[in-house]
Amino acid sequence: LSGDFKTMTARGLLAIGRIALYPNGESPAPLIDGIGLRFDHTVTGDPIAGNLSLDPGDLRVGELPLSITATITGYKKASFAVSTGKQDGAVLLGFVPVTLFPDKDKVTLAGSFDLSVKGEADMEPEKPVVTFGGSLDLDKVSLAYEGLPRKIDDMTCSIAFSEKTLDIRKMILSIGASRVDIAG
Repeated sequence: LSGDFKTMTARGLLAIGRIALYPNGESPAPLIDGIGLRFDHTVTGDPIAGNLSLDPGDLRVGELPLSITATITGYKKASFAVSTGKQDGAVLLGFVPVTLFPDKDKVTLAGSFDLSVKGEADMEPEKPVVTFGGSLDLDKVSLAYEGLPRKIDDMTCSIAFSEKTLDIRKMILSIGASRVDIAG
């Protein structure tokens, strides 16, 4: 922090070994349990004017890494970007609580996904406005569940979304000899 408080650089690390989320105070079983969190970040900027940047921000929730950048202007406006990069689809099963899906150990998931979101927040209006857009790409995903007659052999999907829309750009799904193509 500079002597005039107009320039700062702060680097930090937040690590939480185990997160448990309970639906209410009476439930003995958590919705989520055993997921760790690690957030390594650098913040720079002018704290007096409220102009700050987070770059880089590396967040790891369980086995899922997220890259985060953000900019705050005048403590009133912000922009942000979050990306997973290409990741192993099996990582997602770790986020499904056993309390919600007790048979998750009967699921086999392979393939990859890539999630990217960019957005802005305007805190000046009486009711703050948040806008965002992003994409989710699934590549060569296969999914099997014991007890179902067939598995999803291959799914490739590209989805764009915003706070108001969901656009399936393309989806190709193969189950056995059947194939479905969706675009729009």
